[in-house]
Amino acid sequence: MAAVAAPPPSPGYETWLTEQKVDPFIARMITRLSVRAGNRVALESRTRSEAVKAIRFLAAPRHRRSAMQKRMADLLAIERDSSISEEIFKDCQHRWPPFVQALEAATSGDAEAFKKVVEIAQDIAPRLSIPRGPKVTAASAAHQFILKTANQKLGVSAYTYDPIINEYTDRLTRATREQFKLKKFDPKPAYRRAKVGTKSK
Repeated sequence: MAAVAAPPPSPGYETWLTEQKVDPFIARMITRLSVRAGNRVALESRTRSEAVKAIRFLAAPRHRRSAMQKRMADLLAIERDSSISEEIFKDCQHRWPPFVQALEAATSGDAEAFKKVVEIAQDIAPRLSIPRGPKVTAASAAHQFILKTANQKLGVSAYTYDPIINEYTDRLTRATREQFKLKKFDPKPAYRRAKVGTKSK
């Protein structure tokens, strides 16, 4: 019985890695990990911003009660789908479970719980911050992830730019564009973050 042929490398990281003589199975796994990591980081970047804005909103109880309950419900949804809210509370040295319990009771109409949510929000809101600048995209986060992996294995540590065509032309940048189906991609933010992460170790 003839063996079933393995599917060809997908455009993007997998093709680029196999061009660099990385084992096809390893190339496929690195590609999947990179894309997954990129999507996760991008989601967490957006989610943190949404959570901080919701907490700041609750810290100013001049808003309508219905609007505040909507923000409380938003925070509960964030809590179900990610761990970012719990991480925010760790940064503020405040316990997360009591806030979740108060949120759940407040959205059900408990007046005392509503007051408690506002009190906790007012306590931590001044210590919360949202990173300036654009949010990290999935492509940029994936580029950073695979850059660190490639730098360890393949010695990839720089990008190239062609001012004539106004485009980054190195193979890894082109692979990211192909992977995420982008017409343009700026690799500089990913390189900066990767460099800072390396120095911090």
